[in-house]
Amino acid sequence: VQLGGMKMAWVGVVSPETLQVVPAASFGDGTELLDELQLSADAGSLSGRGATGGAIRENSAFWIQDFKNDPMTSHWRALGERAGWGASAVLPLSCSGNVVGVLMLYAAEANAFDETARNLLTEMAADISFALDSFAAETERQAMDEQLRLAAIVFSQSAEAIMVTDAEHRILMV
Repeated sequence: VQLGGMKMAWVGVVSPETLQVVPAASFGDGTELLDELQLSADAGSLSGRGATGGAIRENSAFWIQDFKNDPMTSHWRALGERAGWGASAVLPLSCSGNVVGVLMLYAAEANAFDETARNLLTEMAADISFALDSFAAETERQAMDEQLRLAAIVFSQSAEAIMVTDAEHRILMV
């Protein structure tokens, strides 16, 4: 926000149950307006027919260069006017190939997202998605380690005989 000259940036998480986009982190001018910003991934909902819903459903970035006049912002135009938004960007964030959230940015002036800015923000969203994939893989690895640890305790504490075989009926452990 500060280095890029943006008014505000925030990350929204898509609720799997309701498809609503819920703010998870934000910074900049107007973050208090996020409580009024109703966004959804549901194409059947009025709040899902804008750039955010499209970015989530299509897994593609949306660049709104003229917030005041773009047809995709009509539902949010009054809020954008109060907040002073001239342009906005929506970049999908994915984990394990599924869009789980969005990176949203707002600029005061129209046409704020030139090619250099778009490339940088696209790379930033890809980096966040990579981090989400890494966190998910680490969480899965830790869960598997815990299962193995518990299995080892069961084996070592058992007074009964236990035999483990594979799918071909080969004995792996007794």
